[in-house]
Amino acid sequence: MLAAMRKSAGSLFAKIFLFGLLIISFALWGVSDFLSPAHEGTTAAYVGETEISIRDLDIAYRSELNRLNLGGIDPDQARQLGLANRVLDGLVAQQVVDQEAFNMGLTASDEVVISAIQNNALFRDNLGQFQRGRFEQFLAVSGTSEAAYVASMRQEVARQQLLESLIAGASAPSVLSKSIYEFRNEAREADILSLPIDQNAAVGLPGDSELSEFFSTRNEDFRRPEYRGASYLYISAADLAEDITVTEDQIAASYNERIDEFTTPERRSVLQMLLPDQETAQAAFDRIKAGEDFTDVGVELTGDSAESLDLGSVSQSDILDENVAAAAFSAEPGSVSEPGEGIFGWFLVSVTEVAEGGAQPLDEVRDRLKRDIALNDAIESVYRLSTDLDDQLGGGATLEEAAGVLGLEVAKIEAVNQSGQTPFGSGAEIPSPGQFIATLFDTDQGVDSLLEQTENDGYFVLRTDSIEETRIPELDEVRPAVIEAWIAEQRFLAAEDQATSLVSALSNGTPLTELAAQRGVEVTGTGPFTRQSGGNVPLPVDVRAALFEGSVGDVTMGRAADSYMIAVLSRVDETNSASAETAEAIDQLGQQLAIGLSGDLLIQLRAALQERTDVTIDQDVVDQLY
Repeated sequence: MLAAMRKSAGSLFAKIFLFGLLIISFALWGVSDFLSPAHEGTTAAYVGETEISIRDLDIAYRSELNRLNLGGIDPDQARQLGLANRVLDGLVAQQVVDQEAFNMGLTASDEVVISAIQNNALFRDNLGQFQRGRFEQFLAVSGTSEAAYVASMRQEVARQQLLESLIAGASAPSVLSKSIYEFRNEAREADILSLPIDQNAAVGLPGDSELSEFFSTRNEDFRRPEYRGASYLYISAADLAEDITVTEDQIAASYNERIDEFTTPERRSVLQMLLPDQETAQAAFDRIKAGEDFTDVGVELTGDSAESLDLGSVSQSDILDENVAAAAFSAEPGSVSEPGEGIFGWFLVSVTEVAEGGAQPLDEVRDRLKRDIALNDAIESVYRLSTDLDDQLGGGATLEEAAGVLGLEVAKIEAVNQSGQTPFGSGAEIPSPGQFIATLFDTDQGVDSLLEQTENDGYFVLRTDSIEETRIPELDEVRPAVIEAWIAEQRFLAAEDQATSLVSALSNGTPLTELAAQRGVEVTGTGPFTRQSGGNVPLPVDVRAALFEGSVGDVTMGRAADSYMIAVLSRVDETNSASAETAEAIDQLGQQLAIGLSGDLLIQLRAALQERTDVTIDQDVVDQLY
C-alpha cells in the first residue's frame, strides 16, 4: 500500500497538488468572500474554528512574490492580479485538508518528521549532507522557531498521508488506454474532388424583401466594433533628434571612443597540427621544411583528418591557445612555424592566406555617428520633457494646457477600433499602435491615461474623447456590403447544387475520376489523416468528421473556403497495437489518464470538504497587504 501511495504521489499532478497547494485557487470550491467585522484587523480568515492571521497571510504572500520574482510589483498590479486572494485561498485549502487529516487521526512520528527535514535540499551541502547551520539560518531568515517549523512539517506529512491515500492506486484500465489511443491515431485516406466557386457566375440582384430577410439572418456578420476617439501628446527621441545640432568635435570624439567598433581585425587561414612531444614536432617540422606537404604530414603523424587540421579563417582572438595564436600571427604566409608548446601540447602551424585588417575612415561612418549622437542627446531631452509633462498633468493641467506650456502639439484620432482600424478600413496613424490601442481601450471617457513609455524611446499620454459602442448597423448603412455577401452566398449555393448532383451520380455508380474528367478537374488523394490532423489536403471539419463515421466507398461533401469538396473514403488504417512503439505510447497515455483520474478524486475531496467546513474571509484585512 505504501509503495503504491509513493508511486501515485510521484506523479506530476500529485506533486503539483501536494506541494503547490498554497496557490490553488479556492474559488474552485465555491466559497464566498464577505466582511467579518468581529475579526477586523487581525484575522484574514476563519476555517471552522481555526484562525488564519494577517501575519500568516503576509508571510505566505511575500513568499509567493519571491517565488514569482515579483518583489517589486506595483500594489495596483498585485491587486488586479488578485495575488493576496490567491495566496489566502491556498492557505484556506491547506487548512481544510489539515483539519480533515486531524479528524481522521493522521499524524507523523518524530522519526518521519526528522527524516523529512534532513532530506530537504535547502538544508544539504554540495555533498548531499544535512547541515544544521543551513537549517538554523533558514529559521532565522523566515522568523520561525524550530518548534513551529517541526509542527508545520508534522502537519504537512499528515496532509500528504491523506492525499496520497486518496489517489493511491488510481490508474486507467488498459482497455481504456488502448481504445483511446486507437481512436486518436486511427488513420484514413480519401479521394477529393473540389468544385471551385465560380466568382463570375451571374446570380442577379436581390429584391428588398429578399435582402432584408438575408440581413436579418446574417446581421451579426456586419456588427460594427467599438470605436474610440482620442486626443494625445507624443514625444519621441527620433523626432527631437532631427533638430539637434552635432559638431565635428563631437563626431571626432565619438569616433575615437568607438574605434574598436569600426576596426576589422586581421584574419588568417591557419593549419595546425598537435603532436605528443617535442621530438615528434621537430621531426614533422624537418619533413615540411624538406618539401613535404603540411597536411599530408599532419594526417600521418596525428591520425586526424585533413579537415580537422584546418582552423579556417580566424582572428588572433579566435584562437584559444595564446602560444598558437602568437605563432600563427607572426608567421609569414606559406611558411611553417618552429615547434612550440601550448596548453594542448606541442604544435606546428602554417598560414595559407592573410586578410589584412584595418579601421573604417571617419568619413565612412560620419553620418552614422552623427545620427547616434543626436539620438542619444534626444533620448535625454525626451526623458526631461516627459518628466515636465508628467508634472504638468499631475498638477491638474489638461493635455492642451500642458502642450501650450511645453511647446507640444495635441494630436487627435477621430475613431479607431481594437484592431487599430478606422471606420474607413485603413490603419490608424498612431504611435506604438499595440500599446496605444491597449491604453485607449483601458481608459474611461474623459479621463487622461498615465504617461506611457514606448519601446522606441518615446512617451505618450492620451485622453479618451469619445466611445461608440459596438452595434449592429441598419441595413441602409451597409447595403452594398450586404448585397455583396448575398451574391457570394448565391454562388456558394449554386456550387452546392452541383456538388449534390455529383454525389448523386457517385451513388449511382459513376466513378469519381470520370466525374472529374467531365468537369476538367483532377482527383486529389489526401494521404493519411487522423481525426485531429494530417493529410496533404486541408479538410473542412465536417468533412473530416463524416469520413471517420463511414466505411470505405462512402461519399461526403462539405463547404471549404472557396469551393465545395466531395470526398470518397478510400482506405482505413487500423492502429498496430502489437508493436513495441505503440505499446509504449499506450502505456504513456495510461499514465496521463491516471493523472486525470487522480485529479478527479481530489476535486471530489474538495467538494466533500466544502460541504462540511464553514469558511469566513475578511476582505478588508486581505486588502491591507497591498
